[in-house]
Amino acid sequence: MMMLFKIITYYKIANLLVIFGIKKNSPLYCAGKSLSQITFRLPNDSKNDVFITFRIFKRVLFNLFIRKDVFFKLNQDSHSAIFDVNHNAIKLRVNYVKTYSGEDSSSVISKNDLISFLSVYLTMFYVVFLFLSFIPIFLISLVSKNKLHYPLMIQEFFETIQLVYLVKKYHISKMHYFSIYERDSNMCAFILMKFGVYINKIPSEVPLCFFNKEIIADELSFCFAYQIEEFDFYNKTMFVKNTNLWAPEQILNAPKRFLTAVENYKNPNYDIGFFSSGNWLRAQLGDVDMGHNDKDNEELILRGLIDYAQVNNLKLRVFLHPLEKKSQYKLASELYYKEYLQFSNVSLADTSTSSIDGFDEINIGVSLYSTLMFERIYLGFKTILAPFDYDDFPIKQSSLNQICVHNMKQLYAKLDVNLKLTTVEFYEMNHLKSYLPILQ
Repeated sequence: MMMLFKIITYYKIANLLVIFGIKKNSPLYCAGKSLSQITFRLPNDSKNDVFITFRIFKRVLFNLFIRKDVFFKLNQDSHSAIFDVNHNAIKLRVNYVKTYSGEDSSSVISKNDLISFLSVYLTMFYVVFLFLSFIPIFLISLVSKNKLHYPLMIQEFFETIQLVYLVKKYHISKMHYFSIYERDSNMCAFILMKFGVYINKIPSEVPLCFFNKEIIADELSFCFAYQIEEFDFYNKTMFVKNTNLWAPEQILNAPKRFLTAVENYKNPNYDIGFFSSGNWLRAQLGDVDMGHNDKDNEELILRGLIDYAQVNNLKLRVFLHPLEKKSQYKLASELYYKEYLQFSNVSLADTSTSSIDGFDEINIGVSLYSTLMFERIYLGFKTILAPFDYDDFPIKQSSLNQICVHNMKQLYAKLDVNLKLTTVEFYEMNHLKSYLPILQ
């Protein structure tokens, strides 16, 4: 009962602080504010769905009576757990944490499976809460600009309770927290810390400015050195005691040949590589819109690269996003890229392998801002980022800004200079050596 009372109190106070604009420099205000961020858990049009309260409550109620594998036991001798969005990458996460922290993890907890049957007592509480809150939440949702905000908060509130319950039941004292881009990440971390759990957040190599300008944690383990510059830049909203520099989350899956030297002496078969973020497909699927015109800009970049390659007699290689490679979207991807592949000097990379395997096939990689590009920079490959229409990325004083462009004229100018450079020259000229791993 005391656990429920504390969690309810924290949620109430966090929301009240935001509503009345009180204690804006406090961690709890930051946690409450973060709950208003975008979410990737629901389609983009859910924010306009007048029945979203009914849909979320119905799904939650149904899942409360289903037993799921939310808690995956690994090592009984440890009290350290991994918290991730699902169980799909257990082996990779466990090895990653072991490699960079030296710790064995006792368990993995899946966020997407938290709404499930854990105890009769909690299930009864949730059912009563759902019935009592449905009408007021439904009415508030109807008049809200973002109609999914409060219904989803109820689900997140339940998930927080479930998470604390599991932590207490299995005596977890430390949690390696992945997938921190979700809006309730700070609220969960704040509450877990209040219950005595040490939180180490791993943000992935995606720049903090996109989803993590505010972070609450005991420890933050950066996945890319540029995040250190961001951490200093957003220091007023970083409620973190300790920091570390780890590596990109997928680095253990990288080809071993990339981990031995900065300079790769293989002669590339292609001059330019375009790495897609699949924004055209995301738009068709109704995924969350970041509000930066990503679909049109990505198409503008690809067409511009084709023109540049044609004029300069260069070979262009197109690398698809993992979403575009999925079997159910194979035909749609083939139709979409058909017009781009009509040119003899434009080709599609092997879709049966990971795009990282083709890093050394190309002289220089170009992308809107694909996560893969930060791993490419980390591994010592020439890269240009083209975050068109992004005002807060990158930080102007950062080294990363040296290889970022914001229009096609700038992109052509960067290509003119950097295509001619060796890898070592590229990193030296653009002041990027601090982004390379210590091993190199």
